[in-house]
Amino acid sequence: MATNAYPNNAHGTGSQDEFPPAGPGAYDQLRLGFERQVMWARDFAKAGDFASARDARQAADAICDELSDD
Repeated sequence: MATNAYPNNAHGTGSQDEFPPAGPGAYDQLRLGFERQVMWARDFAKAGDFASARDARQAADAICDELSDD
């Protein structure tokens, strides 16, 4: 059985734009995820793990992109 990244794309004919609207709690979850990634980036940088800090910062940036799409 093939899996698909897009729920409305079961036959390979849809696109990411076909996602259903986010539920009422989606913003809060994204906000909490953003805050967590920013804290991890800070903590990794304090510990001198700059590669992990950069990864956490990129994850936070991706969450910001998600938030701005809504």
